[in-house]
Amino acid sequence: MASTIYVVRSNQDPAELAFQRFDARFRRSILRCLLANIRTFEDVIADSVAPRRLSGRFARSVCRRRGVACESVGIYGVMSFLVVQRTQEIGVRMALGAQRSDVLKLILGRSLKLISAGAAIGLVVALMSAGAVAGVAL
Repeated sequence: MASTIYVVRSNQDPAELAFQRFDARFRRSILRCLLANIRTFEDVIADSVAPRRLSGRFARSVCRRRGVACESVGIYGVMSFLVVQRTQEIGVRMALGAQRSDVLKLILGRSLKLISAGAAIGLVVALMSAGAVAGVAL
């Protein structure tokens, strides 16, 4: 059995429009087809693009998770590099009586400066590239 779809353009609410009086031929067609589902055109379009929109959201989610993982590895790398680079200095400071908290403050302070600079640069690049990517994403 073939299904028939009627499209009606109107500024009125679809629910009100469905119960208004139409010409006799249109009413007979509706009764013959047993009108079961009244939806706006926007709803029909939204349903047709829903699978693509879902796959787009999934892809963005995967990219975000990979980005966070890369960021975490990068922060670890910066911290590790700073500690390895200053191992002798840390040893001398500890030998001369520096407290563990003082050495930790020294390393964290230097690391936070580098991490903040990297985050600021990354944010600027992300905002600049957002316009280019927005046209691709759903």
